[in-house]
Amino acid sequence: MMGGFFEWFLIVLGIAAVFNAEKLPALRVLLEEKLKDSLDAAKTGAQTAKAKMEEVKKDIDAKKNAPAKTAEPEENTPEETEEALKFMSNFINEEENKKN
Repeated sequence: MMGGFFEWFLIVLGIAAVFNAEKLPALRVLLEEKLKDSLDAAKTGAQTAKAKMEEVKKDIDAKKNAPAKTAEPEENTPEETEEALKFMSNFINEEENKKN
C-alpha cells in the first residue's frame, strides 16, 4: 500500500515539475531561504540548549561536591515556647494526679 502511494506521489511530483518548470528556480530560491532560516534557528536553539545543560550539570556537580552544611538549631517563637511550657506543666500535673 505504501509503495503504491510513493509511486503516485512521484508521478504527481513529476507532472507538477513538467508543467511548472519555469517556476522551479524561484521555488528553489524560496526553499533555500526558508531552509537556511530554519537551520540557523535550529543551530541557535541547539547551542542555547547545550549551554543550559552544561550550566545545570555544573550546578549539580557543585551541589554534590559541596560540604554538608550543619543545620542551625531553630529558635522557637515566644508563643511556641509558652505553649510548650503549658503542655509540659499540664502533663506533669496529670502524672502527679494519677499518682495520688
